[in-house]
Amino acid sequence: MTWQRLRLEFLRGEAEWSEFYGAYLDSPEWQSHRQKVLERDGHKCRLRASHPGPFQVHHSNYENLKWHGREESADMITLCLACHEMVTDANRSDEPVRRWESRVEQLMLR
Repeated sequence: MTWQRLRLEFLRGEAEWSEFYGAYLDSPEWQSHRQKVLERDGHKCRLRASHPGPFQVHHSNYENLKWHGREESADMITLCLACHEMVTDANRSDEPVRRWESRVEQLMLR
């Protein structure tokens, strides 16, 4: 099943987010979009340019993907694995690390 079909099923409550999102991450569309974001950011961590890879692309939100079936490059940023884990953990915790969230938001506005 394609990620687009899983997206519609997710919106109808017939599929889990993880199923839809996992299929999207395996898609050629995501691979192409991910590569464009990495190239835009010079294959460097935007929080700490001196950090080594591997690099990942962080989503600031999933609203465009969820509701419109597309993503905006402005909603994504390249991070090293360590920074990506830190930002993701902060976003999931009850007390997010505000200075990192603020830094990511500032970088995404550039």
